[in-house]
Amino acid sequence: MKSTMMRVALLFTFISGCSCVLAQSAPTEEMKDDIRKMMEITGAGNLAVQMMNQMLIPMKQATPSVPEEFWTKFLGKVDANELVELTVPIYAKYFTHDEIKELLTFYQTPLGKKMIVTLPSVMQESMIAGQKWGEKIGQMVVEEMKAAGYK
Repeated sequence: MKSTMMRVALLFTFISGCSCVLAQSAPTEEMKDDIRKMMEITGAGNLAVQMMNQMLIPMKQATPSVPEEFWTKFLGKVDANELVELTVPIYAKYFTHDEIKELLTFYQTPLGKKMIVTLPSVMQESMIAGQKWGEKIGQMVVEEMKAAGYK
């Protein structure tokens, strides 16, 4: 589950871009509404549920005795809005209201819409590339440890 949350958090980071400016004051209800709207436009909550579905595949394979009905009932309990609400204060912490408004404007442009549509594929391919890179680095470490007489 920690892995799921980490991937979701990374996804939100890539979807929204990066800002080093911290919001200066407590978010207003208008700002919170704009953050929710941005997340709705980007499909962040639904995307998180889709990612969770993908991550459940290995769990299902590892537990073949668990019937599909269990997984269906379990997924029925998952509410993407809960994750959205947990994330709103995080966006408010790192973005000003003006920046959120700019992001809203951006995500409604042709490039912003393209980013929303293509980012899941980019993220999936990036994770695969990262896994392969990590495996390569792991092999290099093992080989160098052996060469140095540590293993």
